[in-house]
Amino acid sequence: MGTMTKKGAQAVTGDLDRIASLFQQDWETLGVPQHIANDFALRCDKLADYVEARSGIKREALTEYDPVKEPGFNPEEIGEGKAGPLEDEPDEPFMKGEFSQQENRELRELEQSGRLPDVQTDPAAPRPGVQAAMVELAKAAKGVENPAVEKAVRLALTVVEAAKAEEDEDEDKGEDKKASDHGYKLDA
Repeated sequence: MGTMTKKGAQAVTGDLDRIASLFQQDWETLGVPQHIANDFALRCDKLADYVEARSGIKREALTEYDPVKEPGFNPEEIGEGKAGPLEDEPDEPFMKGEFSQQENRELRELEQSGRLPDVQTDPAAPRPGVQAAMVELAKAAKGVENPAVEKAVRLALTVVEAAKAEEDEDEDKGEDKKASDHGYKLDA
């Protein structure tokens, strides 16, 4: 029977984790029923745990640096309202009363009651003509001998170039491809 190093074990468990992620995320693409894919992923996790334990790798969620183990730390006190700042500085009178958690309570109540509007997560649509306007600005400012104008024009042109490069990158990537953490290209 051969021996296994920690590095070797980590390589194997890394592959097991990737395979587990592949089946959990792309079970439909692979043509595997979801419950079977989830069961397979669970078994990969158990095998990875076994391989790590056999090679001497200990998986611990908490370390000696974990704040829960700090003396005097009580997680129940997180978010508890305070009368004022922990230290009162004479040059910071604006800090008085800013630790009451009142704003957080009001926000939480609005969110939980459903009275907050939905957050806009869609990317902003490109504004036509902005890049062209920047280029026209550069042309118009060519004869002006003012360091501030020259600096502004250089900055504007840098922004235009960066925007064009970003557009080219987005086109190269393709918008319909989903990012995955398993690393396998199923549509290659």
